[in-house]
Amino acid sequence: MSDQRDAAVRAVAVRFVAARCGSGGDDLRVRIASDEVDQTDPTLRRVRVVQERPMSAYLARYNARTGEPLGWFFDRLMVGSERGGVPPSECLLEAIEVAQPPEGAVLEHHGYEDLGGSAVFVARWRHEHEGVVVEHDGIEVRVNGRTGKAFALHRRWHEIDEASTDR
Repeated sequence: MSDQRDAAVRAVAVRFVAARCGSGGDDLRVRIASDEVDQTDPTLRRVRVVQERPMSAYLARYNARTGEPLGWFFDRLMVGSERGGVPPSECLLEAIEVAQPPEGAVLEHHGYEDLGGSAVFVARWRHEHEGVVVEHDGIEVRVNGRTGKAFALHRRWHEIDEASTDR
């Protein structure tokens, strides 16, 4: 199929699908799955398109120097979170697996909190070095209480370099 015809078919398909699902069409992607001559009428072509629509927003942040994940949020995994679906002990195990707390991490809080009208399980670690709390460092993981799956991680952590600090 030519590029010009390909674009025309996509435009028609987006308008059709957008009208059917009540969307403006800005969030729709259409892929041409097949394009063939109709068996009963050779003057017609059958073009099958597949609609692709983003399921959810996914945000991720990484340290530019090290590539270490600083945080991520997958809002689709948060949907339907509530207390009581999965035992808090299992939510904590999921949080530990996601957080991978390094040496010096102290579990500061774990339990349910209200977030945007949903009850979500939150586990939070603070950073301590030789018994002193390292300000602004910590790890937080949010877990869907119904499914037991983590949907958010926030990590701010740095290694203490005693050689380069003034004493």
